[in-house]
Amino acid sequence: MRYWGILTLLIGAAFLIRLHHLDTVNLRGDEAYNAVHWTKTPFSPAWMQMIQYEPNPGALITYWAWSQLTGKSEFALRYLPVLMNTFGLAVMVALARRLMGDWRLALLVGALWVGAPFLIWHAQDARQYALLTALTPLNFYLFLGALERKNRWWMYLLVQTFTIYLYYVELFWVAAQGVYVLILRRRDLFNQAVRVWLMMGVLLIPLFVQIYVVVFVGDYEATATSADVSALFTRFFPTLLFGDNTFPLWAGLMLVVGIIGGLCFSDWRGKWLVVVWIVIPLLLLTLVSIRANFFLPRYVVTVTPALLLAVVMIVAWLSRRRLMIPLITCALLAGIFSIEVRDYFVSDPPKAPDWVSLMDYLATRTTEHTLVVFGQPDPAIEYYFHGVGGLYLLPMDWYQGDWQAELDEFLQRYDAIFVAADPFTGQLRDYLTRHAQLIPGDALNLAQFRPWQVNPREIQHPLNIELAGVAILRGYTHLGDETILLYWEPLVQTEVDYSILLHLERAPGDVIALDHGVAGGVISTRVWQVGALYRDPVALNIPAGDYAIYVGMYPTGAAGDATRVRIDTYEP
Repeated sequence: MRYWGILTLLIGAAFLIRLHHLDTVNLRGDEAYNAVHWTKTPFSPAWMQMIQYEPNPGALITYWAWSQLTGKSEFALRYLPVLMNTFGLAVMVALARRLMGDWRLALLVGALWVGAPFLIWHAQDARQYALLTALTPLNFYLFLGALERKNRWWMYLLVQTFTIYLYYVELFWVAAQGVYVLILRRRDLFNQAVRVWLMMGVLLIPLFVQIYVVVFVGDYEATATSADVSALFTRFFPTLLFGDNTFPLWAGLMLVVGIIGGLCFSDWRGKWLVVVWIVIPLLLLTLVSIRANFFLPRYVVTVTPALLLAVVMIVAWLSRRRLMIPLITCALLAGIFSIEVRDYFVSDPPKAPDWVSLMDYLATRTTEHTLVVFGQPDPAIEYYFHGVGGLYLLPMDWYQGDWQAELDEFLQRYDAIFVAADPFTGQLRDYLTRHAQLIPGDALNLAQFRPWQVNPREIQHPLNIELAGVAILRGYTHLGDETILLYWEPLVQTEVDYSILLHLERAPGDVIALDHGVAGGVISTRVWQVGALYRDPVALNIPAGDYAIYVGMYPTGAAGDATRVRIDTYEP
């Protein structure tokens, strides 16, 4: 009962750590892609089209079912990986106890699982990887049970098949199981396993057909990096064991030799299972990545449980089963883990930009006649965007077509175009700077452009105030707290340039003067067209407070001759 109590405490600790700040950071691109696309109704037309280029149909169905139960919020989508990774701790403790026959050592494996940085990161990531951290150990547990008792193969067959549908790279671990059976040199067990794998192959025929369509018909291309053997030692092993880290090559080699060599020389009965669990998937990933960009640690995240098990097995063997040495070693490793986990929660850059703040900012400044343009095709934009205007993600071949003509069409159709700053929108922003009016005052790496020809519908507060016999103030529009747009209809062309009086007054004598030329001096009152409508944007970089807004017009250099007219109150 004491061991069960400790296991319960470990499970509770793992759950709480993985629940910490679960929805504080916005979804990164891959997570948002899942939220938008993996939650489509299975076998619907949209879903059938998606599986022509998106592998892993089991993951799609799983996340659809989960979203039907919990919704598509950040917390809900990440809660499934939290639950599965926490369940994985219990599975790994059971597997460790089966392999080592010692509750205490098995619980040490569970204690390392609690704080393993790479597992925590993926437990808070709405992808299928955290699900695999539970299912892969479960498959090995069921596989060992089936090798011991023939009538247990059916459970292994079902769970392992589902796991492959969830993530086809799980076939690497089936290959590891095959190597382990060969190492056992038991023909009867080999024959049993082959029969089960043949049955599994039949069950996987739909997946194989789908993978063929994705790879050869849909021209699927992985987006990671190509194989680099040295990276196995400098990046993969350090990351899988300690979280996102890079080691010098010599240090990585020492780490790998210590773990694999220590296992091989140990006297544990199940050591070869752990060896193939670590080595075979990494070897196969490297071979596959020679031809495809598929070389990232997250694709083999389920090697991490085997590494935790290997550490405990090696230390326990070296200490001749004296529990104190494994305890001290695991405590030191847990200390390293805690530093990495603290950095992850406190000081590391967030895994995604602050999309919520950006989209909330846009929501207060857009109308149905506004277009928002992003150059990066990040699915998080589609997930978080909730403005009433249009959203346009530049296609990769945007600049290969007649993009200037398309921009001109946008300027005719929309009152405002917001463009996000990124390398892909540089030419677009340059073109709009030359052919449209840049509106000052926007933040969050956004630039706002409006066509020079003003549509009266963009005026939020219509007015009809004649000033100095020169122009009529037709109204104004607030763009958040940062900018005010004044709209002028000229009555005459003046002999000298006129300036706009714009005063924000908190109390008599407490005035912020924002006098300026029309449209920042770009438009001269000597040549503007009578009867036209001109937009006059002014950035309001002022302290918080309640202000009365006054406007007027006067010959430039003769501000004392201006008559002020109050038009509004303003509270930034």
